Amino acid sequence: MSMIQSANVAEYVLMAKCLARAGGKLSLAAQFADEHPNGLRVASVLRSAVSAGTVADAGYAGSLIGHTLVAAGFIESLPAASVLDRLLADGVLRRVPLRTRLAISTVAATGQVVGEGAPTPVSSLALNGQDLDPMKTQALIAVSQELINGATAAGNVLLATELRNGVAAASDAAFLGRVVAGASSVTGSASPLADLGAALETVNVKATGKPYLVIDVHTANRLATKASSTGEQAFPLMGPNGGELAGIPVLVSDQVPAADSNGRKALLLDATAIAGDAEAPMLDASDQATLQLATNPSGGAQNLVSMFQTDSVALLITRWLGVNVTRASGVVVIEDVLW
Repeated sequence: MSMIQSANVAEYVLMAKCLARAGGKLSLAAQFADEHPNGLRVASVLRSAVSAGTVADAGYAGSLIGHTLVAAGFIESLPAASVLDRLLADGVLRRVPLRTRLAISTVAATGQVVGEGAPTPVSSLALNGQDLDPMKTQALIAVSQELINGATAAGNVLLATELRNGVAAASDAAFLGRVVAGASSVTGSASPLADLGAALETVNVKATGKPYLVIDVHTANRLATKASSTGEQAFPLMGPNGGELAGIPVLVSDQVPAADSNGRKALLLDATAIAGDAEAPMLDASDQATLQLATNPSGGAQNLVSMFQTDSVALLITRWLGVNVTRASGVVVIEDVLW
């Protein structure tokens, strides 16, 4: 099913287009939504009076229930592009509200068979407390008024795809950056199965574990086309967009740590050893902004582009999320991958 065919995805795209046409003015955006045959709920959300909130107010999002409903379908499209949202959709990541205090176990509990009349052994836990602090992620895209004002299905799909890719890239950059920090590593080789086996010995320490392998697109291409000694596909369940390797789901992301002169990197993580959550992406727009149109903006004197002068509009998508690794061995970086 096309992403834009989902009614809720279409609603989210409609809200983005109304905000963009109105230059971020909510009352005008609501009027544009009123003119659309399927814009009733979008107009209601845009007219909702919500007081200013802060990240310290854990109950603030409750007043945004209308927006959450509109964004629900859009969020359902994210697992195809985002590692974090795939883990959330699979229900394997430990879902914990943001701003929650976590007790991170560095030594796992164990169980014993106890005979009649025998003393019960006591498991010793080593705990390290951390806060699940929210991280602010943003994606900024500039689009022409022609695209915003157009009513073609192709234009809607293009806008939906760009919104999805922007949110996915920002979410994965924050998620993978957080889980990689402090992670242990193993040295890779030219053998995917040998490297995976070495990493599993560290990550997959319980029968209830849910390991996932995260790689970049170049490594996925190599695995998908790797030939066996007889010339057949070595890993028939692998494709350029992911798949399975030794029964482990393989996810592809552009936010995997960059390769170096020794080879590429891959991540093996146990999703049950990660706690976190992500809130619905919030939209904003401006036709008065002046932007440096670059994916890697730098300081100093730069060429800036006026949205007003170029008849364009800037769409800003903001999402709050938080993650923490709850077990020290929950994530391993496979270095120097030569697969």
